[in-house]
Amino acid sequence: MGLSLIIGSALGLANLIANYSVASLDPRIHIRMSEMYARSSAWSGVFATPLLEEIGFRLFLMGGIAWLLSRSTDDRRTVFLVALAVSALVFAPLHLLRPPAGLLDATVVVLKAGAAGLLLGWVFWRWGLPYSIACHGATNAIHLLVM
Repeated sequence: MGLSLIIGSALGLANLIANYSVASLDPRIHIRMSEMYARSSAWSGVFATPLLEEIGFRLFLMGGIAWLLSRSTDDRRTVFLVALAVSALVFAPLHLLRPPAGLLDATVVVLKAGAAGLLLGWVFWRWGLPYSIACHGATNAIHLLVM
């Protein structure tokens, strides 16, 4: 569990570094980020959202895809890689439900969420749902603490 929290914290820090780097290029991004985190509650960001997203994207979507694929192939690596890629590709654009501050912001949000989806999917596959929830919660906690 400790390793999941460390991975999540590192992901959160990397995400914040990316946010501030991009925000330095466009002040609208900084304003949107500040407003978004000011409205976020600790309960939602650290507990509720990670719980719902990990159950939905990792347990049901990734697990469901893996189950379906395992019906047609015994190649566990292929099953893992396809399930991981699909879940991350679905996870990424859904983070655009909050309106982005332009094309640069939208691109960065999708890339960061996709990378996070890959890492969270790996944690889920390697250790299980409680660990991916903890990792995701640690990522969001870093955001709330630093912001």
